[in-house]
Amino acid sequence: MIEIKFNFIKKEVWFSEKVDTINFIKLLDYKQIKEKSILYKSVSFDTILIDLNCSKEEIRKKFKQNYKNEISKAIKLNISFQEEKDFKDFKNFYNYFAKLKKLNLLTDVFNHYLPNVKITKAIYVDTVLVMHLYLIDYEIKKVRLLYSATSMSFDDKKIIGFANKFLHYEDMKFFKEIGFKVYDLGGINLDSEDRYIQGINTFKKGFGGVVSHEYNLTSYLLHLLRKIK
Repeated sequence: MIEIKFNFIKKEVWFSEKVDTINFIKLLDYKQIKEKSILYKSVSFDTILIDLNCSKEEIRKKFKQNYKNEISKAIKLNISFQEEKDFKDFKNFYNYFAKLKKLNLLTDVFNHYLPNVKITKAIYVDTVLVMHLYLIDYEIKKVRLLYSATSMSFDDKKIIGFANKFLHYEDMKFFKEIGFKVYDLGGINLDSEDRYIQGINTFKKGFGGVVSHEYNLTSYLLHLLRKIK
């Protein structure tokens, strides 16, 4: 379980086994919890989990065939994996991507997450093509993709596609090697009719994981304040 404290009255709790009934009067979000509670506003959340207890070969074996092929092409192109230590570099890379994609930008509020974050990147000829940011639960040995961004200045989108699949596989191997057991691809929306969302669903399903049905819970006080805002 991870607790992200924004101030003395507001926090997020990730991957908890159960809710704390006393906390329902506080400004609190439970993220990716297994059970609903009548004390909280609940929203269904589906995601795809990869079992990192499998061997590296077994993990890759479950990928779609074209994913395996594209990862092999990335390796032939000498695309490399690196861990990124500087959050500012990720923030600049992601916000440029998000601005062009009309997504919400990362702000200084995200600094509260940093003790529980790891960042990786795929590099091609000294150019960063893809970056992933993960939320890390050291207690239950779970990693959860929070943000992913691709280069908006590199012209060959096919190579970026190779690099993104390559980076996911390298991330799985990296986290497996340092003792993590579950790789969470960060959510899917099975009910959406939006083609872009459906494309993301298809992309994530291609890694061969298992769909997990979970919930995001919000205290009614925090839910009310957000509606007022």
